[in-house]
Amino acid sequence: MLKRTAPDLGHPPELFADARIYTFCSARAAARLSIESPHHIALCPLSIAVYRIQADSKIIHLGYRHSAATSGGAEVDALLERIVQRTVDTLR
Repeated sequence: MLKRTAPDLGHPPELFADARIYTFCSARAAARLSIESPHHIALCPLSIAVYRIQADSKIIHLGYRHSAATSGGAEVDALLERIVQRTVDTLR
C-alpha cells in the first residue's frame, strides 16, 4: 500500500526492503479480553510485524502492539513476547 500511494502522498516508495504482518487469533485471549470489556473486541486479531527497513536491510525487525492495560492484556502481551522471543531464538 505504501509503495502504491507514494506518488500521491509524496513519501519514498521504498521504505521497506520487505514487510509482512501476520495476524492470528487466540480464542482464549479473545474471550479473556472480551469478558474484561466487550469493547476489547477491536484488539483481536493479534498481529506481529516482520520487516526489514530499506536503510538497514540486513536487519530483521519484529514488532507488535501492546494490548489493553488489564490482566488479560498482560497475558496477551506475554503471549506475543513469547512468540517473538521464540522466533528470535530460532533465527539465531
